Amino acid sequence: MTRGILIDIPRLKNVPYLEPGTALYVEDLEAWEKMAGVTVSSGDAIFLRTGRWVRRQRLGPWDVSQQAAGVHASVASWIKARGVSFIGSDAALDVTPSLVEGMNLAVHTLMINALGINLLDNQDLEAVADQAAKLHRWEFMLTLAPIPVAGGTGSPLNAIATF
Repeated sequence: MTRGILIDIPRLKNVPYLEPGTALYVEDLEAWEKMAGVTVSSGDAIFLRTGRWVRRQRLGPWDVSQQAAGVHASVASWIKARGVSFIGSDAALDVTPSLVEGMNLAVHTLMINALGINLLDNQDLEAVADQAAKLHRWEFMLTLAPIPVAGGTGSPLNAIATF
């Protein structure tokens, strides 16, 4: 359990979703902090909403492994400096294509291998975004509850936001 913070960039930009391939930078995250009145700090889990599921509902599926909105690798130093504990996203967190020559999923590589931060990919953040907007509250208690897997080698997590 820790504090979760929703970073809702489509809401910041007053659009229903970000177009695939849209790169997000530190300036975007800090603009969200200012608008939402929250500051990401040590131990927080952040959840990036790009509006992926809204776009899919309106326009149909597309290959998010080839093109998705997400953060640019340059954001890694900000994440480290803020002491973020987990990062979730409604896609794979990375902007795709990565904009880092010769490297796919550059943010994944930096987060997992260099910083030891676990990622929660492909989250459905729409209900959380709706509730946060209704309450005008972008922070919540995050509980990461394991889901038992019979005979499995891993245990997926169920991320639960409590306002």
